[in-house]
Amino acid sequence: SASRVHISRGGSAHVIQRFHVGNNGWLEYSPSMLMPQAGSLYRQVSEVYVEYGGDLFFMEMLAPGRVARGEYFKFKELDWTFNLHYDQKLICRERFVLEPNEDSCYALQNPIPNAWFAGGYIVSSRLSDSKGVLEQLRSLNDEHIRVGISRLYDYCWTVRLLACNGILMRKTISTLRELLSGILPELKTKCRVV
Repeated sequence: SASRVHISRGGSAHVIQRFHVGNNGWLEYSPSMLMPQAGSLYRQVSEVYVEYGGDLFFMEMLAPGRVARGEYFKFKELDWTFNLHYDQKLICRERFVLEPNEDSCYALQNPIPNAWFAGGYIVSSRLSDSKGVLEQLRSLNDEHIRVGISRLYDYCWTVRLLACNGILMRKTISTLRELLSGILPELKTKCRVV
């Protein structure tokens, strides 16, 4: 399934979302893949607040368009803003604006043409016990999938994925969840791969 962004006459779709995770709390946010249709304008602002001792798995996916109709990067503009706060401190601010007629989509088309994208954050004090997990995740790279994981802090990782299709993207996220479930058992819940 997917969340579709339709063309709007004279405007854009706006989404503002705020998430709060308390001490000893757990939040997993993995919505359906966003699928922008030809000519669509979409703006999203996400504010995430995680208290000390809270855990977060936040992952969003982006399709290059309605690929079944041959639409690849035909949307007008996607504007995403993301701010992550931990223990009342801003630890990450990210913004990207994608306009297919500009060079901003170049990274989503190289080295994998018309790639599907996923990006997210994992926050937990348990990540410090992750011996070998980063290497296992990075070993998933091949000509059809690119996996990038960076440690922002001992308790926060950022994840970026590029895949040649949506099925491989979902399977890779399932593998990511499986590999992390040894240190974050909340991720043992099976995600359905469609």
